[in-house]
Formats: sequence, structure tokens, C-alpha cells
Amino acid sequence: RERLEALGLEGDHWRISPSHPGEGRALLEATAAQGLEGVVAKRLDSPYRAGRDGRWRKIKHVLRQELVVGGWTPGGGGRATTFGALQLGVHDADGALRYCGAVGTGFDEAALGRVLRALREREVDASPFAGRQPPAGTRFVVPDLVAEVRFAEWTPDGSIRHSSFLGLRDDVPAAAVVRDRKSVV
Repeated sequence: RERLEALGLEGDHWRISPSHPGEGRALLEATAAQGLEGVVAKRLDSPYRAGRDGRWRKIKHVLRQELVVGGWTPGGGGRATTFGALQLGVHDADGALRYCGAVGTGFDEAALGRVLRALREREVDASPFAGRQPPAGTRFVVPDLVAEVRFAEWTPDGSIRHSSFLGLRDDVPAAAVVRDRKSVV
């Protein structure tokens, strides 16, 4: 690190990132508070090498919260007999269910079957979402199922990005699900 810093690589197109040895947890907390993606870390005793050799770690913040299932889209390919993604929402201050995106990964075979049965029992003709709607072809359900979802971030339009299904929650009433502003884990 000392040899690298001695090169004086400061300029418009080159910069040496600051180092914070021993402050990883505090740095991770600070980046979460600033809404940043995370940190990049390396073992202090490992050399600098080009490429990805396992010595560098990207530690990303992950968001996690409960979301209301308001519909589903049919699956394709290997999932043609089940669903492709759950269409999700959160309640706003007035209690309206607002569409916030989809989750289509994180399901094992048992979860696919269990969730599909629950979806089919709840199918309705009309969308439970107020305002922005999920994609065409969505099959709507009574919005009483709550899914726990892990995701990377909220977009400016109120959608989740890079989501993964963790499970259904039967201990959380759907009507109580609102956007959690402090869901970083």
C-alpha cells in the first residue's frame, strides 16, 4: 500500500481509494447511512494483483422486508407449469396498495408448489394495486399473502431491484405492510 501511494496517482482519471484498516464495520455502517452500495475490502497481508483472485471482497448492503403479494405472472421454460414471478406491493399512508416490483428467484421446488397453491386459491379478476400496475398478463390475487424478500435497493420510482424470495410470512398481517425505511441488513 505504501509503494502504491508513493506513485502519486492522483488525477482526472486515476485515484487511489483511501484505506481504512481495522475500520471495516464502521465504514460499512457509514456507507449504509449514506445510501451507498457497500464497500470493497482486501486482506491486509495479500498483494495487489490484477483481476479477480479472491483476495478482494465486495460487501454489498442488502435490504430485506415483507411485501404484499398482489398477483403473479405465469412461468416459462422450466417453470412453465408454475409461476414466473410474484407481483408485490406496499401500503401507502392512505392504506392503498402500491405496486413495487416483482420477485422471481429464490424459490425451491417445495416453495413453488406451496406458493402456487396459495395463489390459485386467491385469484380475483381485478387488480388490488392503486396507481401504477404490474406487467400485462399478471394474474391478480386477494392481497392477503405476505412474502419476505431480500433486494438490493429501492429505485426512485418506488420499485425494488435485484430481489430474491425468502419465504411467506404468516405472522405479519398484509394490511400492516408499509415500506420500511430502515431495512438494511
